[in-house]
Amino acid sequence: AVVIEATGDTKTLDRLVEFLQARPDAGIVGPQLIHSDGSLQNSIDNFPGILDQFLNKSLLRAVFPARYPGKRQSTESPIPVDSIVGACFVLRREVAGRLGGLDERFFVFLEETDFCMRARREGFQTWFFPAARVRHELATVEQQRRVPPLATVRGTWQDESALKLAIGEP
Repeated sequence: AVVIEATGDTKTLDRLVEFLQARPDAGIVGPQLIHSDGSLQNSIDNFPGILDQFLNKSLLRAVFPARYPGKRQSTESPIPVDSIVGACFVLRREVAGRLGGLDERFFVFLEETDFCMRARREGFQTWFFPAARVRHELATVEQQRRVPPLATVRGTWQDESALKLAIGEP
C-alpha cells in the first residue's frame, strides 16, 4: 500500500507533477519512499548489470556511490537515476502513450526497471525527487500479493529477470 500523506508537505503529488512540467526532458519522477516510522526506503535503483548480479549491492553502493546510489547517500536536490522503485511514480502521458504500460511478463519486481529502461530508450529521463516523501507499507504489499519474503525468492525468478534485463532480453 502506498499512502500519500502530509510529511511536512501536503502537496506531494502536485510537487511531482510540477517537477515534470518544469523539465521537458523528464518523463518519470519518483519520491523518497519512507517506512511508517519515517526511516528511508530505497527509492531508486540501477539498471541491472553483470557486476551487480554477482556482487552484493550494499558493497557496490559503498565502493561506487556515484554509480550505485542508495538510501544512505543523502541528496536534497532532484537527481537523474536509472530507475524508480515502482511503489510510486508519476509519468508524462506521452511516456505512457509510447510505452503502453508495465510489461506483465515481469512478476512483482523489476517491471518498473524495465519500464524506466524502455523510457530511456525513447529519450525520456527518470528523476528522483527526494523532497517529496511517500509512506510505503512494504510488508502490506507483499502480503496482499502473497509473495514470499524476498530472502526466499532471491536467487530464483527475481535474479533470472534481472539477468535477462542486464543482457538485453525482456
